[in-house]
Amino acid sequence: MNDKSIDNIQNSNSDLNRVVGQSNEIVRKTFYSNLEIDDIKLFRAIISKINYRDSLFNDFYTLNYKELDLIGITKNTNRRFTKVVNSLKKLSSTFVSIVDKDGIPTELGLIKNKFKYPKKSKQILVEIDDDLMPYLLELNGEYTKYQLSNIGKIKSIQQLKLYELLRSWAKQGMYKITLENLKEYLEIKEGTYKIYGNFKQKILSKSIEIINKETDITVQLEELKIKSFKIDTLIFHIELKKQNIAFDITEFIEKVFTDKSKNKYLIKSYTKDEEKTNYYNLELLSLQDYQIYTFKESLPKKALYQLVKGQIDVSEMT
Repeated sequence: MNDKSIDNIQNSNSDLNRVVGQSNEIVRKTFYSNLEIDDIKLFRAIISKINYRDSLFNDFYTLNYKELDLIGITKNTNRRFTKVVNSLKKLSSTFVSIVDKDGIPTELGLIKNKFKYPKKSKQILVEIDDDLMPYLLELNGEYTKYQLSNIGKIKSIQQLKLYELLRSWAKQGMYKITLENLKEYLEIKEGTYKIYGNFKQKILSKSIEIINKETDITVQLEELKIKSFKIDTLIFHIELKKQNIAFDITEFIEKVFTDKSKNKYLIKSYTKDEEKTNYYNLELLSLQDYQIYTFKESLPKKALYQLVKGQIDVSEMT
């Protein structure tokens, strides 16, 4: 999905559509040495509740179980309540290290220690630390956004960081980095994986495999020998996938039927692997990768009822 498409669904109420927006500084220069993968994924879920166009944080943000499901902390997760509470405690007491625009290492807080998650409640109330305002609000220019669901199947910090790094370079189509710098960015402990083959097998190949399978980009690796006879530089070739979009269809249908004089529109959508045509009576959306047609007929009442019942994945509609 392209970034323009993500912008169009940013304000949707659908839990399926939560968008994570972060400045590239925080994507490319942050280290999470004291956190585990589920802690970081939970924090990304919190970020997805923020509208990155806003100028101020809300007093609090609310997470629900659907968003926990999106990041892989499902109801089947052993002791989910305890797991989430422990992660929130860590996030509220942890400062992450980031290198700012001037190259100066800075410590940033993540969430305030006023979070609320009653045991029998289905909602989590969280306040964001004001330290993060320059990195999560009024984002323009150098920033990265993706749908939260992209990280649901990611299993390690290395996989998450590599995905976000490469996603931040997706518009350019490639990213070049020395092996040494990549290991540092991925927070590989010094002295481990000294042999490139081991690093590739244990970290790199597995990360690329899950990125290609589970996220919105595909990656191909090119290995270079620049300063020695050993591989010391890597080039990642990055391509954005074309995907169907999941969003809360209710608001679009309500707009269309508020003014009966308006034409409805048909969207013809494609997937990357095969051509698949789906037609929907929606208000016009400006989506690249979609062909849009005008259509004046009304939906049958039964079909309209099915549409407005709740969130629907466009790709599942017939």
